[in-house]
Amino acid sequence: MEKILYTGFKGKYNSSNKLVELLDGESLYLTNSFKGLRNDIDTIEEVYDKILMFGLDKTLREEIRFEKVAMREGIEIQTKMEIKHYLELAQTNEITYTIADKPTHYLCNDAYYHMMCKMECPVLFVHIPSLKNMSDIFLDKLIEVFNK
Repeated sequence: MEKILYTGFKGKYNSSNKLVELLDGESLYLTNSFKGLRNDIDTIEEVYDKILMFGLDKTLREEIRFEKVAMREGIEIQTKMEIKHYLELAQTNEITYTIADKPTHYLCNDAYYHMMCKMECPVLFVHIPSLKNMSDIFLDKLIEVFNK
């Protein structure tokens, strides 16, 4: 059985927090600051088969975005995660998605970059809608996709 770490951001109204709470696996909740999230990631001592990271994007509505790259100080890192499996599961569950090959900015990008630098296993960051922009049915679909 694969050993998976799921990460989301702290805050009971943060959709990534809520999703990670509902997934089967180990979880880590990241602090909503650059220094804090780096400290949180630096505390990881376990070895994982893969890491799935989640963050919210208030512009998304009942859709998700798979992030393929992160960048810091002009250095770009691409994920090593094979995402075909997740794309197929998203399609099966009728979830609209996009795949981004340009890094985002702010906390999510920083967390993704730091995690990929620290860990040797494949890491994938997925942006999900805010709680107000997704239904309970959509949340159940996300659980179905990422609990695998």
